[in-house]
Amino acid sequence: MWQWIQQRWKQVTRWLFGQKPSRAQELLAEFPRESRRYRMIGQLGEGGFGQVQSCFDNILNRLVAHKSLKLSFRRDDAQLRSLINEVRLVCYLDHPGVPAVFDAFVGRDGDFFFTMEMLEGSSLHAYLRKIERQGEYISLARSLRIMTKLCQTMAYVHQKGVLHLDLTSENIMLGEFGELHILDWGNAHLYAPKRYQEFLARNGKHVELSELVNRTVNVVGTPPYMSPEQTQKPRHELTQASDVFAAGVILYRMLTGIYPFSILSLDDFLRELHDITPQPLHFHRGDVPLRLSQICEKMLEKDITKRYNSFPEVLADLQSLSEFGREFERRYYQAGDILIKEGDAGECAFQILDGQVEIYNNIDGKENLLFTLGPGELIGELAIFSKSPRAATVRAKVPTTVYAISETEVVGELEKLTPWVGRMIHSLSNRFIQQVQMTGGPQTRESSEDIEVAQKLAEVIQERWNNPHPSQSPSKE
Repeated sequence: MWQWIQQRWKQVTRWLFGQKPSRAQELLAEFPRESRRYRMIGQLGEGGFGQVQSCFDNILNRLVAHKSLKLSFRRDDAQLRSLINEVRLVCYLDHPGVPAVFDAFVGRDGDFFFTMEMLEGSSLHAYLRKIERQGEYISLARSLRIMTKLCQTMAYVHQKGVLHLDLTSENIMLGEFGELHILDWGNAHLYAPKRYQEFLARNGKHVELSELVNRTVNVVGTPPYMSPEQTQKPRHELTQASDVFAAGVILYRMLTGIYPFSILSLDDFLRELHDITPQPLHFHRGDVPLRLSQICEKMLEKDITKRYNSFPEVLADLQSLSEFGREFERRYYQAGDILIKEGDAGECAFQILDGQVEIYNNIDGKENLLFTLGPGELIGELAIFSKSPRAATVRAKVPTTVYAISETEVVGELEKLTPWVGRMIHSLSNRFIQQVQMTGGPQTRESSEDIEVAQKLAEVIQERWNNPHPSQSPSKE
């Protein structure tokens, strides 16, 4: 009763003396009062302005996380309004990768609180520290699963018009059964407020755009996860690429055990962030595929125009890393159609998916049938690297479907291999060349072409894993 009298007295004095309530106080009036539903259990954590406690929901009989401002900030209108905006923004992001909010209310002392799902598991940071203390690395498969879920969640968040702007390994919670949650939305920015405004309007609530836009110009982010532009621009000028950069730092940290930029001091971090290109992933860890190294390198591009613009772009490349041959061009031939003509320049190889082809050459104007090939067989692979004229003609014997495979696509598949596999192929091809040279094998045209192709393949693989900046390699064009 006394609390109710105090609140009413404040309202009366404002009316009598013309004292206008702050916007934070107006927002508080929109929430119900609650004092008995939750029983506090213990502290879970705290940040610069807020704190999180575990508590028990006496009505639904469940454990929940209870968030509020620290006591010293509970009368700070700016922090109060920021917390209210945060909880409403999190509710707007209805996704399994974003913690669900259950309730928001004003407590008995007039303080604002909200409750959200209690997450079990550990932060990505704690998980990495644990396995590193054991002298181990996170597996490639697990790191890719984590990165894929992170990118999928952030693709949704960006589609809703929101930037996180503080992605760190500490803010990623990993569950026991593969769950991933992104925490700490206090720095989030609604970069496309019209999308939120339209969402509210569709549900009968009208809010002015000015109410939704955060106009603060302070620098946001946490070293060493900040993008170069985050150190130079206010939040309203930042884009999705800043979150992509932070995710790149997380990927680098997961796979190497170190950060791409110095953490010794803020000055060292800023210098390296703007001036130093970190070594590619595969230079630190031998089992990282070159393609994954290139993806991380593009996520960490300092020039925003060369970086991935969105998480769907990152996801597309991550998916292609695990797909083999699925995007090759399909070609269809009727019986009698020519796939390859003797003497023509070789530009691609073919893999037969279904059907049958016959291979022949011309001797004194007559067809000389060499052999017949069916599903699964490769045709014309020598031409990919040797660039020599076709040595025979290939004709469809029956209706036939093939994959057309170019040199670029072959190299792309090589980049998906882990370095030890690449080095094994390189070693085997070199031994093949040496063996032929030592034995003085038959110097037929086919034999010399085999040696030339093997040497070319060995050179391509060697170049891919020895080039410090593979994304800038001329052969990648």
